[in-house]
Amino acid sequence: MSAVIEARAMPGEESPRQASMRVGRLKGRFDALRVDFPPHTDAVAAIDCIRIEALDRSAGSACGGGFLVAATGVGKTETLKTAERVINEQAQEGSVPALRINFSPTGTTESLPQSILAALKVRRPDAGTEKTQWQRAVEEMRSAGVEILLLDEFNRAARRPTMTAAIAISIQEWIMDAGVCPVVICGSEKAASVLKTAPAVHERLSDQIDMQPLDWRRGADKDLVTDFLADLDAAIKVEGLLPALSGLDEGDVPEKLCIASAGKLRAIVKTVRVALGLALMRGAPAMTRGDLAEGVERYCRRLRLINDNPFHSSEGRKRPSEGAAADAIADTDDEADPSPADRDWSGDDA
Repeated sequence: MSAVIEARAMPGEESPRQASMRVGRLKGRFDALRVDFPPHTDAVAAIDCIRIEALDRSAGSACGGGFLVAATGVGKTETLKTAERVINEQAQEGSVPALRINFSPTGTTESLPQSILAALKVRRPDAGTEKTQWQRAVEEMRSAGVEILLLDEFNRAARRPTMTAAIAISIQEWIMDAGVCPVVICGSEKAASVLKTAPAVHERLSDQIDMQPLDWRRGADKDLVTDFLADLDAAIKVEGLLPALSGLDEGDVPEKLCIASAGKLRAIVKTVRVALGLALMRGAPAMTRGDLAEGVERYCRRLRLINDNPFHSSEGRKRPSEGAAADAIADTDDEADPSPADRDWSGDDA
């Protein structure tokens, strides 16, 4: 028999377990935040345009689609989630105009109809032969009124080179040629190599949706990062996660976060999330520069997005773990993800 011994708090104080529970709940609320990010909003609009363009086509005519191929961490998955939510918000009960599926890690042709059937909550999606599964998937999609198929993580189709072309062609034959609905294929750079193995499919995807990492050297991207951080800072305060603003959009903080994250919105969000947790754990009214520096260490440097922490100046590489001295520096400086980024950011991508 074992027992877990927990440090007892003095009257009026939090125990370590109580602090962890409080911080965990607040970080969960942070993950649920939704902050607008124009590139994601534009991508969602482009996806919906592909859907709308296909609505008036003649019955049974072949469909095209689009593709969103970009680096990991720029917000592709959250963009698809947002498109799915926005398009389906006004749908009639029982209909699913936008159907989003993740390509299975198994990387096989039969995984596609199985994923479609599972997303439509059909029992036993793996029953029958592959042809039977595809027939069921097409029938269920038409029954549910699917108007656009959002296929995420298509880069996984590159895991089995001998099946790569077959996977792409199966989408063409069963979805596009059959006139079921347009398809938006989404994935990291490897997804492009999959499409190259099936040029007939690639040619059908006439709409390219652009979504690239942010670059602080571009003036437009400076504004995007700064505005996003200002909105995120305000949302954290409005949601009651912290009582004061942290100055995320002030001084050189936006630049340093952009550089540390390699321009990936997910990494910016995750860095802020780590910093938020540190501030919450010590009961601070706002995040400090030291918290953000530690967030870069624990997320961006851990994932090797960057070699040197830009928050560590050449004059003194202070870390928040160095105690009051580091906090004093942070408090006197002019600076202070889901995971939020829905049209926006929220969080994965993926």
